[in-house]
Amino acid sequence: MEKNRIYGPVPSRRLGFSLGIDLVEYKHCPLDCIYCQLKRTTRLDASRETTVEIEEVVGQVAAKIATGARVDHLTLGGSGEPTLYGQLGGLIDALHERFDIPVALLTNGVLFGDPAVRAEAARADVVLPSLDAWDQESFELVNRPIAGMGFEAFMDGMIRFRQQYRGLIWLEVMLLAGISDNPDVISRLAAQAARLKPDRIQLNTPVRPPATDLAIPISRQTMTMLADLFKPPAEVTADFPEPAGNDPETHVTTVQVLETITRRPCTARDVAVGLNAPEGEVSAALRILVGEGRIVLSVQDGKDYFKLPA
Repeated sequence: MEKNRIYGPVPSRRLGFSLGIDLVEYKHCPLDCIYCQLKRTTRLDASRETTVEIEEVVGQVAAKIATGARVDHLTLGGSGEPTLYGQLGGLIDALHERFDIPVALLTNGVLFGDPAVRAEAARADVVLPSLDAWDQESFELVNRPIAGMGFEAFMDGMIRFRQQYRGLIWLEVMLLAGISDNPDVISRLAAQAARLKPDRIQLNTPVRPPATDLAIPISRQTMTMLADLFKPPAEVTADFPEPAGNDPETHVTTVQVLETITRRPCTARDVAVGLNAPEGEVSAALRILVGEGRIVLSVQDGKDYFKLPA
């Protein structure tokens, strides 16, 4: 039986309605970031492998698009680091050949030290890498990389990618209270970001329950104040957009709701918007899943998020 490799479309703060494509096994990643909304990394390594055939992924995307769902981007991301997928370049080419929809790549950029990975990633229309550290100490504190991965090696790979890539780079910077929330630290972080020459810099903070208690969100007011220290000035990522009013709502099942929450913690509203379903039906499904012990409720900044049990 084929494993479902797509999710959404979900309303993304940066990509509009994004159809997610999950290419690697759950939590296979060369980083174990303290803020990850998918909990701790369970397979911490940088081994590339082909977990699913290209034709299977393209078929699942085609089936979803055939339902009439709005899709602004096909987004390679999901529950692990997508550059670990061994046929990344071939898949991007296949998506371009089949669909007239831009392909976005969400990546931590750790594998960009490999020329082959850079060449494959460069086929995407927009690449959204992350930068959360400014030196080796902060890299180890926030990102917790695989053994032997140094901050300067990571930066060198990112810089080399920028030099050869002609598409858009939207750099995400995760800000954390007590770690990266004061002008002195931000100035150092901004200096590293400037080395990458991104087209846009977007600031984020953990709004969903993170992997560890070390990841504490900062206020939107503080983020706005710090944004001007970046060059180009950074954007503070916005809240999820509302669903399009002319799209008919669809009915939802507990299976669909659980699949959505498997990818990331969500509020009832997040799920309803992502599935274009009545919020009442989503809430009912969430209550069933909580009662069965398949998901749990977690309160973050006064909002109710639903996530997988620890």
